Amino acid sequence: MRLNGRISILLFSITLAGCETKIIDPSDSVVAESSYCSAVTSYSSGTTTVTGTAQFAKGVLNASGLNVTSPTMQPIRYAEVQVKNATGSIIQCTETDNSGGFTFLVPQGGTYTVYVNSRGYNAKVRASVLNNPSENVVYSISTAFAASAASVNVGTITASATGNIEGGAFNIFDQIVKANAYLYTQANDCSTHISGCLNFSIAPKVQAYWTPGFNPATLFGSSNSLSFYVPGTSKLYILGGSDTSKNLENVKTNDTDHYDDSVIVHEYGHFIEDIYSNTDSPGGSHDANAIIDPRLAWGEGWADFFSATVPGNPTYQDTYGNDQGSSGNYFNCNLESNDCSKDVPTLSGEGNFREFAISRALWDAMDAGLEGGAGGSENIQAPFREFWHIFTSSFRTGGGPFRDYGLFTFLHDNLAGRTDLATIFDDNDKRQLANRSNYAGDFPQPNKACGVSIQARRVGTSYSSEDGSYGTSNQFDSNDFYLVNHPGGTMTVNLSYNSGSRDLDLWIYKEGYSFGNYPSTGTLAVSASDPSGGPSSAEAISVSAPAGYYLVNVNYYTGGTGTPWPALTYDLTVGGASCP
Repeated sequence: MRLNGRISILLFSITLAGCETKIIDPSDSVVAESSYCSAVTSYSSGTTTVTGTAQFAKGVLNASGLNVTSPTMQPIRYAEVQVKNATGSIIQCTETDNSGGFTFLVPQGGTYTVYVNSRGYNAKVRASVLNNPSENVVYSISTAFAASAASVNVGTITASATGNIEGGAFNIFDQIVKANAYLYTQANDCSTHISGCLNFSIAPKVQAYWTPGFNPATLFGSSNSLSFYVPGTSKLYILGGSDTSKNLENVKTNDTDHYDDSVIVHEYGHFIEDIYSNTDSPGGSHDANAIIDPRLAWGEGWADFFSATVPGNPTYQDTYGNDQGSSGNYFNCNLESNDCSKDVPTLSGEGNFREFAISRALWDAMDAGLEGGAGGSENIQAPFREFWHIFTSSFRTGGGPFRDYGLFTFLHDNLAGRTDLATIFDDNDKRQLANRSNYAGDFPQPNKACGVSIQARRVGTSYSSEDGSYGTSNQFDSNDFYLVNHPGGTMTVNLSYNSGSRDLDLWIYKEGYSFGNYPSTGTLAVSASDPSGGPSSAEAISVSAPAGYYLVNVNYYTGGTGTPWPALTYDLTVGGASCP
């Protein structure tokens, strides 16, 4: 995730100058990734037993940014090992173990080269780190040896943090190894604790693309420097630099993510969500300090939490450059203490619309010890399997579309034997509701008398300050959202005012809508030909629509003059049903 306007995202589309750009997967026409080397060849006699170790140099993150001059050495675990003879033919295959060690047999008397590659397909990890989606070339470190005796140790092969930076590829691979190990530890026996829970064994294959010096967003027509995941493709794109070509010099000063573990695991968290759960996130801008679309807030909040819980480290750090040039932190924030004061809500329910408030709540629900934050005082430690069960079952298949944190917490709150998280939701640093009263609750909502009031507050409450345009409208304060399960045919929606003289507009959204886009394929109907129109006494929509779920949005128009914007009350009817 890139903060301060530089954002890594769950990528559905990239917006350039206000225009939505369709994603064309650059891997539609590619050279396929080479076959994995898995078959161990047996040699009956005259063999040499070869041993060795593979490691990668890991850049060190500190308060100043990224240090690659004095890296730590980490084992390359569970990675593919190929052995080739003098003509380049593969004559043996194996994998590294948990310590980076490897052992294999080759015919004695020959000269060979052993290659350790940045991929694995085994019971611990199924992932490849590749250069780009057009070539699909794996990163590799190697050493040559002569099989001159019954046993030979080739020593330690190292992927460097400088030069060609192969260490970056192996660090990306290792973060995926860690994520799978965490999920296995937490959820491999989930069904023995929660009836019907999905036991985790190993995640499906993912391809991670990274080239040092290269900005992968340019493959999709964007100049923004970011890492991202493209849903439905099982492909991560990790930022290697800001260039459109491989430039090893720009990694010393420009933005890279190959050693930013928080970013890597965050993007892998989007992959896990895509494979095991369900997402309705529209993608787009987020900076961890704004009221945003609750679908986006949930998706990014989950990925932020995942990037913290996998290593057991609540600090999200995103750097630029390194100590060979100039380095610093775009973002360095501790979820535990919220030392950067991000996403602190002021009103009850507002935390459901804030990315880092969601991340903090999930983290605080699982970690041990008394919480501080901005007024927190809980001592709760819920098992991850509770979240995993909701994530992979009822949240994946139930509750209709427009999934958000409110739905997730509502489902968890109704899980038999679940940990009570009420004190976390009530915390002044979270201010969350374990229900959908503020977004996509069934119409009419049993836990909310709709139309009691809607209050707009223009300044400082949305991603960019509310300026009267629909796209910047505060989705918590200036909007109400109701979920409608339409049987098919004509849908009628009517709104009449009880008090106030400002303007409300009606919108009907389809699944996959993008808030603020007018017109757009996600918008079924609007009550005004121009959504920025003036005051009126009533709003109405009558439109034919197929059966399915829709979102009715009551929007408070805050354009023009006349501040402060007063509270309004209204009556709403949808298809004959009305607010109580």
